[in-house]
Amino acid sequence: MALLWIKENISAFGGDPTLVTLLGHSAGADSVLHHIVSPKTTNLFHRAIIMSPNDMWNGVNGDMNIASNDAKKASLAIAQSLGCYNGSVSDFQILQCMQVKPLIDIMSLSTNTSWNKHMQPVADDYLSTSEQYLPVTLDIVLNGPNALKPFDILLGTNNLDALNFYDFRMKSLLTKSYSQIHDFAFDKVVPEILKGLSFSEQVLQTLSEAVRWEYWTLSQKQNVEESVKAVEALAAMDSAANWGLGSLMLAKKLSRKVSKLYVYRYNYPSNVDLNGNRLNVTGAVHGTDLIALIGDALMLQVARRPATSDEKRMTKYFRRFVVNFIKFGFPSTQEKWSPFNTNDENIFEVCDSSIGCGPRNIQRDIHFWHYYLPRLSRSTFDGTSSAKFVDQGNRLKGGVFALCGVIVALILLLLASGILLHRRRTYRPSSSLSQIAY
Repeated sequence: MALLWIKENISAFGGDPTLVTLLGHSAGADSVLHHIVSPKTTNLFHRAIIMSPNDMWNGVNGDMNIASNDAKKASLAIAQSLGCYNGSVSDFQILQCMQVKPLIDIMSLSTNTSWNKHMQPVADDYLSTSEQYLPVTLDIVLNGPNALKPFDILLGTNNLDALNFYDFRMKSLLTKSYSQIHDFAFDKVVPEILKGLSFSEQVLQTLSEAVRWEYWTLSQKQNVEESVKAVEALAAMDSAANWGLGSLMLAKKLSRKVSKLYVYRYNYPSNVDLNGNRLNVTGAVHGTDLIALIGDALMLQVARRPATSDEKRMTKYFRRFVVNFIKFGFPSTQEKWSPFNTNDENIFEVCDSSIGCGPRNIQRDIHFWHYYLPRLSRSTFDGTSSAKFVDQGNRLKGGVFALCGVIVALILLLLASGILLHRRRTYRPSSSLSQIAY
């Protein structure tokens, strides 16, 4: 309805109804993705900015989408827990009951992860064709043969997007010790990530050790500072796999469907999040890019303070990319920010090095999760290769013995050459042969 209003009225405010950009962050970015494939919004907007979508993997892996019946079951379970459903009341009565419930009672249910995973848009093919907003799921459209509307898209994530202190899990981890956070990371989170990426059970231990080597370089100290660093290390792993790799996989799908696609990862640290929590991390948490884009107006609201000079500088730096994209369809002509396509999977690192950047770049994270781990998985699953990978001690011994053998062979060859040279020097031919040679 908002897009319809803009189409009908924006000319009166000096706007162009044929050049509308739709921007969404987090759950709003998920909504933008669904607007892109919805027949209801055809010709209502022409460019899209998608910032840190929560459910980006739904556009990549169809198995992650929720059927409408599952969403209905979760909705009824929520209504029942609030005393609004007993198995016999109508949908209208449930709605009336839910509308008078205090918001705090409804929000308290957000910690139930079994319900949360069902709280996402579903295909509304149960409606009549004229009423459908989403006839099929996002992945079906992106994997289908037809091109989307002629969109320009700007897609981005943050390097610590998994660090969202509105998330009760991350918030509770800050109260834990270093060892508790470490055990939670490698007993639960990392195996979940690896299984979600379809790695086999047989290689999980080996791949977990590779993840530990790549991301976990902390010493074990029992203090608050180390706990914060441990939470950040956990978030870096989670963000690189689910958000960094997820944005790459989604971009691959989108690049074949839209006019132009630009992809970024925001990598400038911030000491405040969208909920006003003060931070002591070296990367950009969930919402950092949105705060930078809006600037002082949002900073005053969430942090109750004006932006610092460095934060204002970063706002100017990032905002220029977004404004250029809205106006012209490309974010920059000065920096080397080429479009993302099948030949050039370019992800631009949004970071002003003169101010400061996070410790890792997107190319390293993508290489680790998208190329190195699959190769390691294949070599580990292969018995021969696995033995070579695991038995480092035997490989070292074999290498030493081989080297010794080469050295002995070279010494013998040197001795043989010396003997032959000595014989050559002491040899005297007959006079007739000497005359012929002469």
